[in-house]
Amino acid sequence: MVGVPRSTGCATCVSRRIKCDEGRPTCQKCEKAGRSCPGYARDLQFRNRTMTVVSRNTRPIVVDSISSASPTDSSSSLGSDSSDLRRDSVVATTPPEVDSVKSLHLPRTEQLQIMSALIDGFAPPSAEPTQGPSMIRDWLSFVYYRIGSTTPLDLAMRSVACMQFGLRTKDTNMINVSRGYYGYALQTLRKALMAPATAQSELQSTVMLLTFYELMSNRKEDEWVRHSGGSVEMMRVRGPSAYTNRKSFDYSMYLVCRYYIVMEAFYKRKACFLDSPEWNTLARDPDSAEGDIRESMFRIHVQIPGLIRNAQRTAAGQYDAFELIKKTVELRTTVKQLYDQWIVELIATNNMPTEVPGEDELFPMVYHFNNLAVHGFMSQHCSTIIQLNSVLIQCGLPGKEEYIQECREQAEQLCRYVQFAQGRVLGSILLHFWLITAKRHAEDKYQDWISAKQAAIQK
Repeated sequence: MVGVPRSTGCATCVSRRIKCDEGRPTCQKCEKAGRSCPGYARDLQFRNRTMTVVSRNTRPIVVDSISSASPTDSSSSLGSDSSDLRRDSVVATTPPEVDSVKSLHLPRTEQLQIMSALIDGFAPPSAEPTQGPSMIRDWLSFVYYRIGSTTPLDLAMRSVACMQFGLRTKDTNMINVSRGYYGYALQTLRKALMAPATAQSELQSTVMLLTFYELMSNRKEDEWVRHSGGSVEMMRVRGPSAYTNRKSFDYSMYLVCRYYIVMEAFYKRKACFLDSPEWNTLARDPDSAEGDIRESMFRIHVQIPGLIRNAQRTAAGQYDAFELIKKTVELRTTVKQLYDQWIVELIATNNMPTEVPGEDELFPMVYHFNNLAVHGFMSQHCSTIIQLNSVLIQCGLPGKEEYIQECREQAEQLCRYVQFAQGRVLGSILLHFWLITAKRHAEDKYQDWISAKQAAIQK
């Protein structure tokens, strides 16, 4: 059958038999030598396909006997204790077969095709690369090259892919199959976590994929927080030094995971550990333009869970209200300035949202965006203003009614953003958080509408 070479380095490093760091779009070895990096395209080879023999009581998943070697991140090295987790053939008991998922049991070529469809489903290519959801595409592209490397990661990928395809086509059988794969992914993940030499990058990506699964399935409103908490703890324990290489698999995980780390801190009403000096250095990309707006907004966003926690402590007399109010007002002013700068950029690049007819009588006009990244930034701005105002209201700052009114206006704005995001994989995930924020401060006439949207997402 058709296969690909095991080495995943660039063609120049492979031919020279040297270790490639596999940076995207070019590797650092070629950059330092002043060479033009040829990239990571692979010529096809013909390999034999094998089937692993298993018990008669189980039905095997047959995959290509040629697995993709993991990129050469230092965190991806495996010891002998994990040999049963990284292997050429992946075997697991399959869920009940249906015609629509038989391709998932075919050789590795088909698995890669499924992974490609999963990437495009989560983060469709954008006509404006600088505005598109490139962070999640970068991370999933790294995962793509690790298909076949570890059983938990493969099963997590299948569970998310089946859930995505099932939701898109409203196929109940596909959704049921995704739950089967999800269960098997959890089983093998538990075993992998007991093996100290298991590749941490692959395991963290497995937990992240399972978190996405929970966000998509929404069987319980806070179910995803458990898995998000697992990923958060893995990142915290590994420390910022594991994510410093800005062209690595691990850094791509940091960029995707950091927003959900902040969301998890909001849910658990605790300060976010990313708001610490050692982690803050990762949010300052030396390769970015000075004063990058999105990075500046994130550095504010990451502080808000701690502000909310301190506001609660202020009410109990355990924190200085004056210092909290001063910091919150300063951040609020900065957020508004960054938003104004962002609007200027959107106008200059023709990316301003436009008003279109809404699907609901309550909102006859809603907003349409050129891409999900702009939608996410503007939704985050609304949510950030609401949260900062909530801190000032709780601290009893004069002008309380003005802050309450602004919260209501921002909540209404969030509601007008819903139509664009619903039905999109990442859009629905983000709506899970935005709608909770909006409901806490929206006017009474919008409460039932928000509840209905939340119920629709959970279905």
